[in-house]
Amino acid sequence: MNEFQNNLNVLANVLQIMSYEILVHDFNNSDLMEYLVDQRKILKEISEQNKEIISLLKRGEDGN
Repeated sequence: MNEFQNNLNVLANVLQIMSYEILVHDFNNSDLMEYLVDQRKILKEISEQNKEIISLLKRGEDGN
């Protein structure tokens, strides 16, 4: 029975380490996703500004 308990303890420790690694990995993925969402917002803003600049340039070419 003692051998079984030792094996069970070792297995429990390994599972706890694996669980910790999953949590750390998930945390890093969450940070990355938050960063990418921020970058997407910035890219959208830049795109809208570029459209406005192009529109202003086209009006200038037409003489309006």
